[in-house]
Amino acid sequence: MHLFQYHHNKHRTQRRGVAIIMVIAFYAVAVAMVGVWVRSALDHQQQVRRWHEKTQATWLAEAGMRRAVARISYDEHYAGERWLIESAKLGGQFSADVLIQIEPVEEIPNLIRIIATAHYPAGEQKRTQSTMTLKYSLPTKTETTGESS
Repeated sequence: MHLFQYHHNKHRTQRRGVAIIMVIAFYAVAVAMVGVWVRSALDHQQQVRRWHEKTQATWLAEAGMRRAVARISYDEHYAGERWLIESAKLGGQFSADVLIQIEPVEEIPNLIRIIATAHYPAGEQKRTQSTMTLKYSLPTKTETTGESS
């Protein structure tokens, strides 16, 4: 009877060992799956943030172009500027800066090149940049004053 009890306890101990190994394996697989899910969620969040920043920088570069055209229409000596936009005006937590440059187009009189480069968020080490270029025809004196020849 003593031999039977030893064999029975040994079998029960082996079953417990197998059960513990299965539980540990299950938890290991579950932890790995949660890790993959968390990594995927973080990657998606980062992609959305980059898309938002790229879209914002594109809109800011377009706004810089429109600003330059508006400024040129009433100031023929407008030479460009660095336009700093506070975060409150953008409705978010980050500010932006837009560099507007005006260059003459050598080959054609009264034609200029407007270059607007937006950085969002401004001052950040990892920021998004968007640049737009436009060739713009300056109005002649007769167009602005309404005189005819």
